[in-house]
Amino acid sequence: MEWLEKSQKFISALRYYYPDVNASQQDLESAFEKFLKGFPDLIKKNIKTLREKHNISQRELASKLNITQSSYSGWETGAHVPKLENLKQLAMLLDLDPYEFIGDSSKNVSDAVYSVPVFDNEFFFSKDFVFLSNQLAKIDVVTAKEYGVKEFRCCSSPLKDSFVFFNRSEDMVGTRNTIPANSYVYCSFESLKVFDRLERLAAANDKVALVKLGEGAPLLRQVIFDSNHLILRAWNDKVSDMIFPISKGSIGVYGSRDYVSMANGELIYAEGVEIYGIAYEYAKTIDVAR
Repeated sequence: MEWLEKSQKFISALRYYYPDVNASQQDLESAFEKFLKGFPDLIKKNIKTLREKHNISQRELASKLNITQSSYSGWETGAHVPKLENLKQLAMLLDLDPYEFIGDSSKNVSDAVYSVPVFDNEFFFSKDFVFLSNQLAKIDVVTAKEYGVKEFRCCSSPLKDSFVFFNRSEDMVGTRNTIPANSYVYCSFESLKVFDRLERLAAANDKVALVKLGEGAPLLRQVIFDSNHLILRAWNDKVSDMIFPISKGSIGVYGSRDYVSMANGELIYAEGVEIYGIAYEYAKTIDVAR
């Protein structure tokens, strides 16, 4: 699909969201496919704008593309995501630069949408809340490699201090509520910055949050916090609750409980749990990774 390689403007735009993408055909196609799935509102808007700009009807364009009008209409409504071959054919028919599908001037990319960094498990190793809150604003396409960020995601009106966590786990796949495995979860720590660690956990009560225990991997859990205990609950029934006393005086308040402990048997208190942010977009509204 050499038409992608010929457009430097297209390559530059993709690198804004995927800093590591190179100019090879395979890399460009892979990044473009991610973009199509990650930015459906922008894609459908651009396709409709380009068709109207060329003063051609849906029926006529669909005929030239050898597809049904309903199939084409789905591209403009967002019901269907066009394939790369479809967009190449459309570009040839209307004499388009591929950039016009993903950019359409800086108004769409810079003013109407916001990009936030995607963090995976590895990012959080040896990093606490203070590091994240101090460094997040410094992470952009220029500094991405320095922080190990390989991707940015788009949202139309993010909360302040937002980031995206790439969730690989099935721990939050439940029968009533679900956060799929291999999906993107939008998080923010805007409401947590003024608190100390215990206060941050209390502020996340009854919400889904990204937490971490010691040097382990970050976890998505529903936070249940009262004056005596912190409970981190997975929605997957096969995953046990993680229970932490707030203080020594909290132990045994509600009877016998299986508290989380270290390898040497020493109990871990709630203060030993780090919290990075509260999830504000997930489950049915989440943008599922492919």
